[in-house]
Amino acid sequence: MKQIAILMPSLDGGGVQRSMLTLSKGLVEQGFLVDFVLVKAQGSFINHVPVNARVIDLGASRALSALPRLVSYLRENNPSALISAQTHINAIAIIARKLSRVKTNLIVSERNDLLLATQSNNNFKEKFRPMVVRFLYPYADHIVAVSNGVAKDIARILPGELDRVCVIYNSIDVLEIQQKAQSLVEHPWVNQSGIPFILAVGRLEKQKDYPTLLGAFAILIRNMPARLIILGEGEERADLEKLITSLGISSDVSMPGFIENPYAYMSRANVFVLSSAWEGFPNVLAEALACNVPVVSTDCHSGPAEILDNGRYGSLVPVGDVNGMAQAIISVLHTSFIYSESGDRVKEFSVERTVQAYLNIL
Repeated sequence: MKQIAILMPSLDGGGVQRSMLTLSKGLVEQGFLVDFVLVKAQGSFINHVPVNARVIDLGASRALSALPRLVSYLRENNPSALISAQTHINAIAIIARKLSRVKTNLIVSERNDLLLATQSNNNFKEKFRPMVVRFLYPYADHIVAVSNGVAKDIARILPGELDRVCVIYNSIDVLEIQQKAQSLVEHPWVNQSGIPFILAVGRLEKQKDYPTLLGAFAILIRNMPARLIILGEGEERADLEKLITSLGISSDVSMPGFIENPYAYMSRANVFVLSSAWEGFPNVLAEALACNVPVVSTDCHSGPAEILDNGRYGSLVPVGDVNGMAQAIISVLHTSFIYSESGDRVKEFSVERTVQAYLNIL
């Protein structure tokens, strides 16, 4: 039985973690032995690892210090394949495979728009991401991009490696999502009829551009009663709370933090909104379609236009367009529009398709 290792920093809540857990579940169902190799075995999703998969704790505080133990793991286990996600973890995977001298098939997965992410981040270390890709990614056996937009971004950094870049969309477990969507929600706004609520899900960080959503919501409630719930946690919380106060919308905005089951909220929301400045493949849009909730999203690079088929399955507005987003949300609330064909669309993101795509390159 073939052994596949999935390398990640931890299993803290997030779209990357959800997608890799879903992939691991599909691989286990196909009869593979799966190891979750974690820099540190912690996080809100740690109990979501499939029963038949192992958790390998490298016990390090950061990725670089986990390198010696990762080399040892590869030498001792020699898995058929190692799949990693996120740029800094991909770099460690490449170096470890080189040092261990094993023949493990290495697949690195890039999840974000590298150039935009680098330009928008003031962290000095983030500026080295394109350099890491340029010098290390050629040593991987396969490079997976989670959208065509991400693939084009990689091609700009590695113009001679495009034939080694494979686009594989993140998968969602539609059946599991729809089952969890039926769970009860204790939040009073979710169960209160008469006042619609808008939902956003994602880390409270610069990439998600929540100020645009909050500005749009402030315009919205001048035209009609509504409420906004943002599920997620992150370093921008304090700044966002100040903005909410300054906009005078505190009584109509709730940020309850990270919620393990956002689908129960999605299935009851009147509109789901993604306000990101950039993305790779925003899982939450596919998940919202699985919950059959109307979607409004920025047409950021990359992912939303691909998932929503250029507006066929949801409204697309320019990045940072506060008025445009407000009008799009108002339009959906007035029409109560449901994308009846969204069930067909989410099949494109099924676990079976994603697992088969990985097996094809393995």
